[in-house]
Amino acid sequence: MVTPETGESAARLAERLREVVCRDPVPTEAGPLAVTISVGIAHVDRRGEHLRQLLARADAALYEAKERGRNRVAAARASESG
Repeated sequence: MVTPETGESAARLAERLREVVCRDPVPTEAGPLAVTISVGIAHVDRRGEHLRQLLARADAALYEAKERGRNRVAAARASESG
């Protein structure tokens, strides 16, 4: 998810999205299907971080969320560059 100029509110937005997605099961022929999401967040590093690095940090945060039990939001650590 790309959310320009949201700053710290990106985590709140991602958490609201997660809550809405998992609120209501999806009806199927086999019965209700619970749907969940995991979200990784990375804030732009104003020191000149390349987009590829930003996306890699967001991806790492996503996998951290999954490793911690799925259906959660995780924020990337600050870039170690510069």
